[in-house]
Amino acid sequence: SESAETGAENALFVLQAAVIAGALNQTTKFVVGRSRPFVAADRERALTRPNRSDHHLSFYSGHTSFAASVGAASAMLATLRGYDVAPHLWAT
Repeated sequence: SESAETGAENALFVLQAAVIAGALNQTTKFVVGRSRPFVAADRERALTRPNRSDHHLSFYSGHTSFAASVGAASAMLATLRGYDVAPHLWAT
């Protein structure tokens, strides 16, 4: 059975990957400044929408980045620890 300490270490490993991915994502969004699709399609209507401060923070998807970082970190951790579930995580 896995100890609570090992479980906490595993969670920290995956959390670190997610935090780093999020920081890289936000940095890229501000550096690139790509318009969101609805802004590019209809600038006049976009100006009437609330929260205009994020209209130019489209690239790249934070949700996808988060999911990929958690998935890859979990699979790598399972591989390094020799968990039987590792191949299934990589396949997912």
